[in-house]
Formats: sequence, C-alpha cells, structure tokens
Amino acid sequence: MKSTVFVIARKELSAGLRGASFWLSLAVSAALAAALGALFVRLRPAPADERAARLVEILLLSTPPLAAAVSSGPFARERASGALETLLAAPVSDAAAVLGKFLAAAALCLGGTLVLALVAAASAGPLGLPRPDGGEIRLAAIGLAAASAAQLSWCACGLFFSLVSRREGGAAAATLVAAAASAIVAAGELPFTAPDGFAAHLDLVQFALGIADTRPVFAFLSAAAFFLFAAVRMLESRFWLLRRNP
Repeated sequence: MKSTVFVIARKELSAGLRGASFWLSLAVSAALAAALGALFVRLRPAPADERAARLVEILLLSTPPLAAAVSSGPFARERASGALETLLAAPVSDAAAVLGKFLAAAALCLGGTLVLALVAAASAGPLGLPRPDGGEIRLAAIGLAAASAAQLSWCACGLFFSLVSRREGGAAAATLVAAAASAIVAAGELPFTAPDGFAAHLDLVQFALGIADTRPVFAFLSAAAFFLFAAVRMLESRFWLLRRNP
C-alpha cells in the first residue's frame, strides 16, 4: 500500500504543478499575504518579540485560497471526466487513493506556504521581520510548523468536499469558506482587532520548550484525521460516486 500511495502522490503532485489552478491560487494568496503584511505593520504594529507570532497569523489568513485550490480538484475532476470509475476499478485501495491525493495536496500547500512566508516578510519590511537575535527566527519556524496543522486539516477538508460536490468549483468554494472561517477564528475573532490569536494561544516560546498548551494543533490534526476518514468512507460508497454530472 505504501508504494501505491507514493505513486499516486507523485502523479497528483506532477499534475498539480502543471495545472494553472495551483499557480493562480498561489498568486492570489501571495497578494493577500503581501497586503496583510503591509496592513499589519501600519494598523497593528507588533513589538519586536511578537513579530514571529504576527507572521504566523498572516500565513493563516492568506493560505485558504491556496489550500482550497490544491485540495478540492483531484476527485471532482476525475468524477466529472469519468476517470473516477477507472480509479475505482483499479486494484488500489480506497485509503491509498485518498492518502496519495492528500499527500500531494499537502505538499503543494506547504510548499506554497514557504513562498507566502517570504512574501509576507518582504511586504512587512524591517518593522515586521522577526529579529535574527533572541531566537525570533527559530520561533517563526516553530510557529510555521505548528500552523501547518491547520493547512493539513484544510487539505483533508478539500478532498472530502471534492468527493461530495458534483463540480470542482463547488468543492473549492465550500473548502474556501470552511478554511477562511477557521483561519479567522485561529488568528483571532476578527482580523486587525483581536488581541489573541492562534500564536498567542499556542505561546511559541513555551511550545519550543515543550510545555505549551497544544490544543489548537491537536484540534486541527483531529479535523484532518476526521475528514480523511470521511473521505475514505465516501469513496467506499461507490454507488453514490458513480453518478455522472448532468
């Protein structure tokens, strides 16, 4: 099963890099990250020791379009083209198919997030960059790794919606709404006004020491596991999936 998962992941990753939706969504998310980086510096300037947490919040708020685009297409496109029937008839387990597509979507999303981090840091300028001293760069890396749990949950959610929705656009819209809502909650009740966001609740300093409250990370990882399980069960219901688009 392991080799099958990686074969599917490589195929989906290659298709995603060749497709226009990934690059378009990356451009949209990059523009959003640049705008948020510039606005945060002007409207909510952060103290030097809180800039790493601010960078994490910017990434949380700018990543949903990217996650929705890379995760909501695989099954929806195959279902629309009729290729899903071929996949279901192939000697591939449902779990392997879901996990392979999930790994590809997660790789595209997390790889794009690194680009968004550079864009957000560049747009924020010297006043928004974490200081190289005092461990701020290390805290930013830890915060990015912790926030990746949210992106994994969005990718799993997108795969589930791509199985439920008849069209890729509908799956992408549903995923975008769910991801954006959870990102706003994670970053704070409202952008620019909430004093305590995901990074504040996580407390990056304590997290680095291994004594932090990691419930936000656990919640996102639990959501990812739930949506992956639901996607596998949905794929097992083959008779429901074999309905073609009108």
